Amino acid sequence: MLRARLTKRLDRFVLDLDLACPAGSILALTGPSGSGKTTLLRLLAGLDRPEAGHVELGGETWLDTGTGFC
Repeated sequence: MLRARLTKRLDRFVLDLDLACPAGSILALTGPSGSGKTTLLRLLAGLDRPEAGHVELGGETWLDTGTGFC
């Protein structure tokens, strides 16, 4: 299971995400250009840092800004 709760300030809006994707399922991201799709993927991959958030995959924490774990 992928779980993520992320907040990232962008130029025109704040990306505020709460995501849960069960193992073995397929997730599709859709939206207009500039809506934050690539930013979301970069946050999940650890290429960008959110202002606040938590990312967990398969019970393993990848990111937790509350504790400073990254």
